[in-house]
Amino acid sequence: MDLRRLPWCSLVLFATIGVAQNVTVPAGTPFPVQIEDHLHMRVGQSIDAELIYPIYVDNVEVLPAKTPISGTVVGLHSNNSRCITARLRGDFTPFKTPVVRFTSITLADGSTIPLVTGVASDGAPIYRLVAPPPRKGGFLKQQ
Repeated sequence: MDLRRLPWCSLVLFATIGVAQNVTVPAGTPFPVQIEDHLHMRVGQSIDAELIYPIYVDNVEVLPAKTPISGTVVGLHSNNSRCITARLRGDFTPFKTPVVRFTSITLADGSTIPLVTGVASDGAPIYRLVAPPPRKGGFLKQQ
């Protein structure tokens, strides 16, 4: 099993972090992160992710998008409902949901700041809305 589902998820983390000299990100601020690599699900597996969107505090950008965040898998929970439906289709894979804790942020200057977060599991889907392509008309109009 792998952590492929996490790249499409926004992990909501509860963090308090001192980014600049007097700036603190309030607890409960969501950190939408994306994982680019294909990772195996093992407890203790290190995870490197990037922020999808910048983090603002009082209308001031504190962490830009694509800021690297590091953490580890701290646990695996069984996904029983997914296992049951998969077994009915003949798939006996033991489906698990990873529990992730992020521990540090690397700033643009290369310095690392420790991060105190709650655990994140499975995340929330992110929907990116894209406008449909312009219509060119039907067959008769194109002729």
